[in-house]
Amino acid sequence: MIAATAFAHDAADPSDPLISGLVKRYEKLLGWGPDDSDYDGDGNSDLAVTFPLAGTVGVIRCNGDNTCQSPVEYDAGTQPVAASHGDFNSDGKTDLVVADASGSVVYLFLNKGDGTFQKGVTFATGIAPNWIAVGDFDGDSKDDIAVANATGNSVSVLLGTETERSRPKWITRLRYLPIR
Repeated sequence: MIAATAFAHDAADPSDPLISGLVKRYEKLLGWGPDDSDYDGDGNSDLAVTFPLAGTVGVIRCNGDNTCQSPVEYDAGTQPVAASHGDFNSDGKTDLVVADASGSVVYLFLNKGDGTFQKGVTFATGIAPNWIAVGDFDGDSKDDIAVANATGNSVSVLLGTETERSRPKWITRLRYLPIR
């Protein structure tokens, strides 16, 4: 009976109380793109998990005694699907980067130093970014971001340049590498 009732509702209508209630209840169960790092500098691994249905990334600070705090969530577009970390403004704190597949951007969250983050700043990528790697790809000792894009089978590379502690600057270079 439950399946028949749910089937009778229009899933495309977000104003339908049944559909909106189900989405609100289960949107946090569909976390993607987990990343672990010590975001608050306490020596314990913390987690960042993207919630595509909610449009957020949740940072879960862990206490080191097999317990964790509730996630602190940050707006990360309409469909955040992957997260990674690096020190993108050379201040010694672990920052967070999140791919938004629907927005064709990455959100960069600079760490305030206590495990919380500034509002995300966007940088353009190729279409439908869905995977992130961070490293020094050009040998200048600054973290760069590589993003695999689902549409067009391409990779976007954002090279860190003149780093400022308040906001990193990037050179965006789209490299279309066939993935076969």
